[in-house]
Amino acid sequence: MFYDSTWAPVLYRSTAALSIFGSSWIIIEVLRERKKRELCYHRLHFCLSFFDVILSTCFFVGSWAQSDNAFSAAMDAGGNKATCYASGFVIYLGSLAIPWYNTAITTYYYLAVCRGWKEQQMKKNFERYVHMIIFPVAIITATIPLFLDLYGPFFFYCFVSGYDSVST
Repeated sequence: MFYDSTWAPVLYRSTAALSIFGSSWIIIEVLRERKKRELCYHRLHFCLSFFDVILSTCFFVGSWAQSDNAFSAAMDAGGNKATCYASGFVIYLGSLAIPWYNTAITTYYYLAVCRGWKEQQMKKNFERYVHMIIFPVAIITATIPLFLDLYGPFFFYCFVSGYDSVST
């Protein structure tokens, strides 16, 4: 069964490492050139890549952040409640922000291609609202399970769990 598999964490970590590499490359490319930093399209990709790097880093860490208890699926669990909560928070944050930024990039294409919007219109009427909505909603939504003590082991990483809490 996949849940009991020993190769699943290797697969998670391998794909996470590739994702970290690719998204880091995008971040570096955007930061390196001023012209790219000035364009809405590149800033949206920068934010998407930023959240992907932190999400993929937590997927790479995976079960290492879980506490070693009866509810943990991983044999290599070595964390504690704090590491599991931190990992769960970041995974939840990235899992919310990444699809929203993908939607924002798709909407950018729609506005540019179908509606003929120019860069100034994008900055003024679209981009600022995208960031004003995605950042606070993702952070608030990922913070709520912290206060409700809901993060815990979830297969090979930490996430919102059905278990009451993580042992220390």
